[in-house]
Amino acid sequence: MTNTRLVAYALIAIGIVALLSRLTPDAGWLWIGLVAAGFLFAYQREHVYPFLVVGSILMGVAVGILLEGNWHWPGAFLVSLGAGVGAIDLAAPRPNRWPRVAGLG
Repeated sequence: MTNTRLVAYALIAIGIVALLSRLTPDAGWLWIGLVAAGFLFAYQREHVYPFLVVGSILMGVAVGILLEGNWHWPGAFLVSLGAGVGAIDLAAPRPNRWPRVAGLG
C-alpha cells in the first residue's frame, strides 16, 4: 500500500469517526483516541514522521478530553496536550528542532 493511499484511508476514517462521535457526547475522547492509535500504528508500520506527530497530538487531546471533560480535572487538557507533543521527541528525537519551533533559536 502506498503512502498516498494510506493517507487517503486515514482521512476517510477520520471523517467517519467524526460523524460517529456526534451520536454520543461522552464518547468523543474514545473516538479521538482510536484515530490517534491508528496514526501511531501507521507510523510504526511505515515510519513516516507526520503520522507520529498527528498520532501523538491526538492522543494528548483524547486524554485531555477524558480528564477535563469527563473527570472534571481543570487544566488537564493543556497538560496532556503538552505531554503528547513531548512524546514526539521521545519517540523520534531530532536534535536542534525544538528551539526553532519555540522561537528561541
